[in-house]
Amino acid sequence: MTLETTYSERELVCLIIANDKKGFDYLYANYAGALLFCIKKIVVDDHTSEDILHDSFVNIWTKITSYNPDKSSFYTWMHTIAKNKAIDFTRGSVHKMKIRTLGNEDCIDKDFNSTEQKINKIGLNKFVTKLPKDHKELVCLVYYSGHTIKEISVNLKMPEGTVKTRLRNAINTLRKEFE
Repeated sequence: MTLETTYSERELVCLIIANDKKGFDYLYANYAGALLFCIKKIVVDDHTSEDILHDSFVNIWTKITSYNPDKSSFYTWMHTIAKNKAIDFTRGSVHKMKIRTLGNEDCIDKDFNSTEQKINKIGLNKFVTKLPKDHKELVCLVYYSGHTIKEISVNLKMPEGTVKTRLRNAINTLRKEFE
């Protein structure tokens, strides 16, 4: 039977400042669950939550010297770091793009709200489905999901000029179809 070591907050902080592996292992083993729970309240996706947890621990490890025990407890300080990382993620363009484009590949087949139903009445959806995949994707992202050219460029890792050119080509193709 092994005896598990316990550290006070002060001892734990000292171990982490000293870059002691045992200190970090103890920190992760004893606080990861609580911090992950906090993150999952903000970011529901399991994989993303675990990535944010990892980033939070890296941040805790690298910024340990900024911890001030006179201002808060060690757990509160770590909780704040994890919570802020999760909030920062939800404010970022990658998260917004992910939320807007969930199931985007079949955006033409969705039940649209009244404006989109009007678009469908003129037969646009029929023509959009005939576009090449890359053109169809851009039309869906811009006109159905409301993304900006810059957001699409960043998230698809494509130059803005290429996005604009492909979108213009898609629109020209749609115009010819309507004639």
